[in-house]
Amino acid sequence: MENLDLWVNLISNVGFPIVIAILLLRNLMSSIQERLDELNKTMNELLETIKKQNK
Repeated sequence: MENLDLWVNLISNVGFPIVIAILLLRNLMSSIQERLDELNKTMNELLETIKKQNK
């Protein structure tokens, strides 16, 4: 119930479109973070493979 009150208060203070925009941005940032983490993992694997081949 407290969470619902928080959302109602937020919507009434800043407006529905802004709340939706914030939620969408939050989801987008989460998605970008997951992709960057995967890219980092892949780059580290590539680096290790290159190091092994150069030995």
